[in-house]
Amino acid sequence: MAFAGKSFCLIGAAGTGKTTAQREIAAELLKSGCLTTHDFREQGTGTRITAPSIAFVAYTRIASANLRRAIHKNPELEAALTHNVTTIHNLLEYTPETYWCYEDNKEKVQIHSKENFC
Repeated sequence: MAFAGKSFCLIGAAGTGKTTAQREIAAELLKSGCLTTHDFREQGTGTRITAPSIAFVAYTRIASANLRRAIHKNPELEAALTHNVTTIHNLLEYTPETYWCYEDNKEKVQIHSKENFC
């Protein structure tokens, strides 16, 4: 699916080779020149980054840091995919804003869509 340009989710139990498969697929896609570019939001700073159009995502920052270390074991991938490993929330540009609701007398979360960000 990756070589056909399709999105997919690679799942499996711990130790079954998911990260190794991701690293090898990314290396082959980079080598073949199949990847275009995409604008990503840099995790932590929010700065817009243009990078190859492949994303590696995890649920938490700790999990994405572990994935980044594994992907970047290949020096070519480390150079090309510096900002392509992130959390699911960051990739989706999810930014909650909490506010106090006086009617309910409690804190609430307002979710902003991507269109609200400039």
